[in-house]
Amino acid sequence: MNFQSDLILDLFELNELKISKLYRIYSQKLPERKVFWEQLSKEEIQHAIEIRNAYSGKEDVFEDNNFARGAIKYVADFVQDGIEQAKENDLSHMEALEIALRVEQSFLEQKCFEIFIPNQKTVKEVLQKLNKETQDHIERLQKELKKVNK
Repeated sequence: MNFQSDLILDLFELNELKISKLYRIYSQKLPERKVFWEQLSKEEIQHAIEIRNAYSGKEDVFEDNNFARGAIKYVADFVQDGIEQAKENDLSHMEALEIALRVEQSFLEQKCFEIFIPNQKTVKEVLQKLNKETQDHIERLQKELKKVNK
């Protein structure tokens, strides 16, 4: 991922695809929970599609700044580390849930969907929707984690 030349929405889109990849790896490594992880993976792909469809891709709809890129890069690096760890190591469903929860929470903690002020209504609506769906993912992951801990 090139954080110097890519449009911010391109970076958001790539992050969603990376998260989808992480969840897809979990679905393969944890066959007993395959449906759970595949569903989350598909939803992340849908997020990437919604981001792509929200703008033409010809020009950025955000004022570029280093803070914005840094916040996105922080999440991207964490997800990439998770992908590499998942590929190389066995992990439990609980470990996968904990990592996924940190990924989803990092978006909200870094305020990735709030620190950007888009100048297009469609993009603003998509980011608000993604913020809500990220919160929904966090709630589903927390619920699943509670089931596993019982």
